[in-house]
Formats: sequence, C-alpha cells, structure tokens
Amino acid sequence: MRNPTTAICLSSLLWVCVSLHATAQTITAVQTRTCKPGQTTQLTIQGTELNDSLRLASSEKTLGWKIEKIEPTAAVVAITLPSDFQLGPHSIWLTTATGAIKQHTLFVDD
Repeated sequence: MRNPTTAICLSSLLWVCVSLHATAQTITAVQTRTCKPGQTTQLTIQGTELNDSLRLASSEKTLGWKIEKIEPTAAVVAITLPSDFQLGPHSIWLTTATGAIKQHTLFVDD
C-alpha cells in the first residue's frame, strides 16, 4: 500500500475484528428439559468464555433463577418454580454480555 496511514488503519481494524471474535461468548448447549412445580431444577449450560454476565429471561414472572456455578466453559443455573406453576412447555432465553442468545424450552410436568 502506498499510504502508510491506510495500511495501519486496516491492520488495526483487522486486529480488532479477530480479537473480538476470539473472545466472544457462546452458548452451545443447555441440558435439562423437564422441571416439576414446587421444586428447584439445575440447568447445565455449555459454552465458551462464559462469565457472570450470563442472564436468564422468561415471560413467566414467578420463575426464579440463580447462577450457582460459572466457569469459562460451563455454568449451572438453579431454576425454582412455585407449586402452582402452569404445566406445559415454557420458553426461556439465555443471554450474555456479547449478545449470544440461546432459546431453551422447559417442559413443566408433575
């Protein structure tokens, strides 16, 4: 390249893109598909670069959750359902600070 400023800018941009991709959080798998009302169930989450930015979202206001253990490649989240929780499938969403979103369906059955 004839213009050294352009070469430096393009090199820097490439470096930033590669660095962000290398450190991006991912969620690859979620285990445990069934829960019982009135009980606490543990979800095991597999991924990369997981940290305390992991969050769980649900349209069900009475569903409680707490991160019990988190490591870079796995996390354990405790989900607590009240005893009168509606039976059937319920969607939850797992999110991270880098925007990784994983939808997961929980089947509530007694």
